[in-house]
Amino acid sequence: MFGASAPAAAAPGNGVIEYGEFVLWEHSNYGGALYDSNGNLANYSGYFFVNSGTQLNDRASSIANYHQTRSLRTYQHANYTYPYISVLPYGQASGNVSWAYYSLGSFNDNLSSHLFF
Repeated sequence: MFGASAPAAAAPGNGVIEYGEFVLWEHSNYGGALYDSNGNLANYSGYFFVNSGTQLNDRASSIANYHQTRSLRTYQHANYTYPYISVLPYGQASGNVSWAYYSLGSFNDNLSSHLFF
């Protein structure tokens, strides 16, 4: 007799967008390859967009925070070094700050780390 097992927890970097994750896309308008993460990442060097040979560092062009309660900052430099973009929890917006950015403006292809808080 076989017993039922609990579903496996989502793994960061699996290419599946799930609640609790921060997602970066290679292109504007949430296009191209993506990278999903459910934790902090101090340095994008050595990480790649899922199913892509493209390195993550300085290559993201759109982002979204799918965590329902935690805000996030994504930094232009490694090790959470300024300047940064504030990203609100999923579905929230306040003034010019949102949970998702289809275009990163001057931060386009310039992100190197992110931190939930």
